Amino acid sequence: MKKCLVRQQDESDCGSACLLSIIKYYDGYVPFEQVKIDTMTNINGTNFYYLKTAAEKYGFQVLGKKEKLENIKVPAICQIEDNGFNHFVVIYKIDKEITIMDPAKGLIKVNKKDFEEVFTEKVLELYPRGNIIKYKKENHFLKIIKNIYLNNIKSILKTLLLVIILIILSLITSFNLLLIQNNKYIIFVFIIIISKVIINYFRNIN
Repeated sequence: MKKCLVRQQDESDCGSACLLSIIKYYDGYVPFEQVKIDTMTNINGTNFYYLKTAAEKYGFQVLGKKEKLENIKVPAICQIEDNGFNHFVVIYKIDKEITIMDPAKGLIKVNKKDFEEVFTEKVLELYPRGNIIKYKKENHFLKIIKNIYLNNIKSILKTLLLVIILIILSLITSFNLLLIQNNKYIIFVFIIIISKVIINYFRNIN
């Protein structure tokens, strides 16, 4: 079951990590960043509706319900309360102990009574309708780069124009020190603007 372990990258993406865990369980593959996009994950996390919508897109039949622990069909995404906050985990086995994939802690076994105390009884059961989607890593990476370019072409062109202007100014400067300073400034401005383009892209899709 090691292949089903998916660690969350921050406090907001436990739901996406759980969905990716089940995707891997059924031998599918979707890049983590794509799962976060499809589940509309932002600084506040995601919810059952977006997890269900994304899972259906990947090839699952999804049943969302409130259910007692002993009646859950595993694997299933479940919600628990963790220090006053909602948190998603995947239940893989229900026995005297509960085997869960907790994106924050890993694959662990929890005492059944202890788990029931934090379990909200909110569940997503996922059933594959056929072969679960498999992304090609290289194609997905190129797709993200293409989307960034197409969605920010004006900003990129402005950046290139600014860089060209700064290069011209550097070339007509007769002082080597100033030339070096200008080159550093060019690199700094270019990095700042490109970073802003990328940040705006992911902010808009979330």
